Amino acid sequence: MQASQSATLSGAITVNNATWEVDSGDTLTVSGAVSGSGGVTKNGTGTLVLSGSNSYTGATAVNSGTLVAGATNALGNSTAVDIYGGSLLVTADNAINDAAAINLGGGVLALSGTFDESVGLLTLSSNSVINLDGFSGVLRFGGVGSWGSGANLAIWNWSGTTLSGTQINNYANPSHVVFTDQTGLTGNLGKISFFSGSGTGFIGNAFEQSFSQSGFATSTEIIAVPEPETYAVAVILLLGLGIHAYRTHRRRTEQKQAQN
Repeated sequence: MQASQSATLSGAITVNNATWEVDSGDTLTVSGAVSGSGGVTKNGTGTLVLSGSNSYTGATAVNSGTLVAGATNALGNSTAVDIYGGSLLVTADNAINDAAAINLGGGVLALSGTFDESVGLLTLSSNSVINLDGFSGVLRFGGVGSWGSGANLAIWNWSGTTLSGTQINNYANPSHVVFTDQTGLTGNLGKISFFSGSGTGFIGNAFEQSFSQSGFATSTEIIAVPEPETYAVAVILLLGLGIHAYRTHRRRTEQKQAQN
């Protein structure tokens, strides 16, 4: 379906791999229930808003423009959400199926509002963005599915406390990015960068720390390590190793002198 002007569809829709192409500057709002075994694909540089509780089971794909998941169950029972271009904006709790794999291949996963959102495994195939502008709560991934060797993840507008204790943005309402299973995450921390703005105010790279929340198993949260702190830690470690080596050498020298 192509929308060349802003419109609202309020009736029930059964999809068999439906593609909505929305032109630039236009907004198509689908408030009726979307069901069926097919999926939903968003094309065009305009905006598609899914504002109803849906039950379709096929994949959700965003290739360009913006798809707004604006209600609980907005993306139905999709088990795969593919963001290859443009942006998926989540503005409601449980808009995405908890088991849905999130495949970032050059697009933006954005969240705005105050809620917790649990999803499935994160797969990163090319440079992509998680934008937390206006978001307060928890984005919880089940773990990492796969991570492309040359793929980097930028987390924009992060709000929280860095490893050094520096508080960033509106830290009274922090945005937590959490992984239930850290397998596949640890080796890719150097490919994750935090920004206080939209790719401008670099904060640092990722560091893992434990995160607990009532009703959930203890998970791994990623927080920012400011660049100066990285250097400071390295210097402290080197100084500590130097002092230890000096003391060891001195002790051995004194022991030899005592034996003679």
